[in-house]
Amino acid sequence: MLRNDTAFRFLKNVRGSPAYWNTILLDLLAMVRQLGTPTWFLTLSAADMQWPEIIQSIAFQYGKTLTDDDMKNMQWEDKCKWLHCNPVTAARQFQHRLDLFFMEFIGGKANPIGKLQDYMIRTDFQARGSPHAHTILWIKDALKIDVNTDEEVISFIDKFQTCAIPEEEEDPDLRSLNVAEECRADDLKAKLRKVGSAFLNNREISAQEAVYRLMPMPLKKASRKVVFVNSAPKDKWVSILRPKRLLQEMDNNDENIFCTSPLDRYASRPNELENMCMAEFVQTLANTYTNTGKDATDEATDHIPDVLDGSDVNEAGEQEDEDAEAESRYPSHTTLQNGLITAPNFMPVFQQSLGKH
Repeated sequence: MLRNDTAFRFLKNVRGSPAYWNTILLDLLAMVRQLGTPTWFLTLSAADMQWPEIIQSIAFQYGKTLTDDDMKNMQWEDKCKWLHCNPVTAARQFQHRLDLFFMEFIGGKANPIGKLQDYMIRTDFQARGSPHAHTILWIKDALKIDVNTDEEVISFIDKFQTCAIPEEEEDPDLRSLNVAEECRADDLKAKLRKVGSAFLNNREISAQEAVYRLMPMPLKKASRKVVFVNSAPKDKWVSILRPKRLLQEMDNNDENIFCTSPLDRYASRPNELENMCMAEFVQTLANTYTNTGKDATDEATDHIPDVLDGSDVNEAGEQEDEDAEAESRYPSHTTLQNGLITAPNFMPVFQQSLGKH
């Protein structure tokens, strides 16, 4: 464990921990390495104080009916109290709106920022406790800096986004909010020092963040699945025991007690796959099954199955075309030399490796 830093990374399965987010970072780097530079960075914040239906829903759960006029006249402090009464509803409402926003708007047929190809979403939490989502988006056929001309890139950006400073004659109030001078107070440094000390010595978790972690609700979503391939020397590999039910069925003298790794399965590939590189093998033939006489797609019995963190946002027709193309390139089942049966993985998969080659 110490040799492989496992003892220091044991919190990676605790969602929201630094080790967990470091794992997500490696997944993101794998996507960037194979997809290229993302097109857009988009942050979506929860305007829960301006969503009257959320507060009305929480109040209804407590037996009180709030009208639209009640919401218009409600003070900011009262809105906060209602949100604090049921952070579960507030958090679920944000997640529901986020999912619908991506499904119906960003990934919809209107293509407001171009045709969405891939994405990764991270849900974070503001100082006031409400969630917000940081999203990285890859757009199909997007223009790229240093590949296309500056004029083409500028025209592409201007097509989908805009920014401007209002003229003082048109909107003096909004213009005044664009502060261009330094703001300071006599005790500002002392206040910042106190806040900084609190951040260095404490980790504050809001009620809604606790809801996301405990329910659980997704802190991360992505359009791609990432498969880790250990490219370190073999003496540094770490093996995982087979499931308990399989170990109980095995003979006491059987030494084959570990799950097979992608490298083990690649080394046992049949002769017809001799020219297939390891990256293509891992990305397309990730699922393995034992030959028990049943349909090979019924149950995976060799290794712990991978968990999909998100779903592809491509339209149904395009996804069917991609599946048909994959089925034409790879057989439905391939028997390895060690007796295992592999089935193609039709969800887009990326390879992540770590270690010295």
